[in-house]
Amino acid sequence: MGRLALEKGARALLLPMPYFFPYTQDDLACFCATVAAELAAAPILLYNLPRFTTALSVDTVRSLLAEVPNLAGIKDSSESLEILRALSGGPDSRASRIVGDDTVLVPALRERVCDGVVSGVAGVIPELTAFLFDNAAEAGSLQYAAATALLDELIAHLTLFPAPWGLKLVAECRGLAPAAFAQPLSDTRRRQAAEFSDWFQARWSRAEPVASAPARAVL
Repeated sequence: MGRLALEKGARALLLPMPYFFPYTQDDLACFCATVAAELAAAPILLYNLPRFTTALSVDTVRSLLAEVPNLAGIKDSSESLEILRALSGGPDSRASRIVGDDTVLVPALRERVCDGVVSGVAGVIPELTAFLFDNAAEAGSLQYAAATALLDELIAHLTLFPAPWGLKLVAECRGLAPAAFAQPLSDTRRRQAAEFSDWFQARWSRAEPVASAPARAVL
């Protein structure tokens, strides 16, 4: 898959860990080093996604980044800042630190332990994520606090659904794409979806001016 992506013009790759079965850290290190060697022409980000795969440890990440030249950093979706903090400063400072979980974006920006974000929320509300990322220096403002509160509320509602059902509903509410699901929805899920859509449309109509305007100290 990596070779196919590069043939089609990809300039970098994201490497998730093997899924379904549990693996040791030695298994993960061997897997990553082998795949990276086969795709040596491309920079690669490790993908830490403990919700669906075996979690990478700090030591494994640091060792791989030190020993494998084309491993450029990590997208960390662990809901923790442990790895990103460990890569901030010292010999690991060359590594790209990418937040992959929206729940820790604002804390990561506050601690200055991330270089970027790959966000599910940004796929459907890019202006909110861009506002939080670009205006982190204004974190003490009322406007930034309002945008942070919106993200927290949205995440709380999204967690009621299997990922990425809630994001699909947001996309439909915003006119980006109809919400289509791989499996049929029960009556309970249909009711939840309707309630969520009603909440989002009302909440976003009030919040959009906050997330879309330039940051300022006082609203």
